[in-house]
Amino acid sequence: MEELKGDLIGDRIWGEYGKWPMFSKFFDNQGPLPHHVHHREEHAAQVGEMSKPEAYYFPRQLNSHGGDFPYTFFGINPGTAPEEVKRSLADFNKGDNGITNLSRAYRLVLGTGWNVPPGVLHAPGSLCTYEPQAASDFFEHNFMAPMAAAPEGEMEGYEENWICYKSDAFSAKELRVMPARSVVIRDAAAYGLCVIQGHGRLEEWALESPTLIRFGGLTNDEYFVGEGAATAGVRVTNESGCEELVMLKHFGPGNPDLADRRVNSRV
Repeated sequence: MEELKGDLIGDRIWGEYGKWPMFSKFFDNQGPLPHHVHHREEHAAQVGEMSKPEAYYFPRQLNSHGGDFPYTFFGINPGTAPEEVKRSLADFNKGDNGITNLSRAYRLVLGTGWNVPPGVLHAPGSLCTYEPQAASDFFEHNFMAPMAAAPEGEMEGYEENWICYKSDAFSAKELRVMPARSVVIRDAAAYGLCVIQGHGRLEEWALESPTLIRFGGLTNDEYFVGEGAATAGVRVTNESGCEELVMLKHFGPGNPDLADRRVNSRV
């Protein structure tokens, strides 16, 4: 990033942030995580840090089993007295302090996701989760069903959906290339990608979802596409005759394609 600057991630992002300001990860827990919160910008700044908005997406390919608790808690139930929350916090070192009894759990649905702004209490569930993130009625405003990235008639040989689109700090798509098809995919911004199903090629580079990764072993499932290549278009080839090639693509702040999509669809 320091060497190529805007030639890699685009002058817009380099000029405003001087770095690639997001990352993406997978987490796969057998049970739920504890209820916790990420500081809002004004609170994080007091200790010289940044806030951390994040989002979740639950890929079908990585979830043959739901784990012990495929539900996520969000927020505190309306009408909860401050004293009840303080009592739970005071019991932090006593084991289960019962704070999720004051919250509401939402069942996690494969192929959908959630936006999690800073300042929202949350306890992620036990599905394997793709999580892009930055370095009122929660369901109505933050649940994310897949949203087509283009009109259906324009996607010949592939399907692409926005899967994370309610945060200004990052966004993400799922791209599915049909068997034995080769397509050129154009985006208005740089992105990282992870292959989660199938095998093929990204231009001349091998793509494959690994079956087994040994310690210290290399894989062909992660790449970064610079802005110049993204806007010119990259050829993605599915070399399987029967299986889809599926990848997840994560973008930095202010993706122009998403801005256009929001205007047109009023998301």
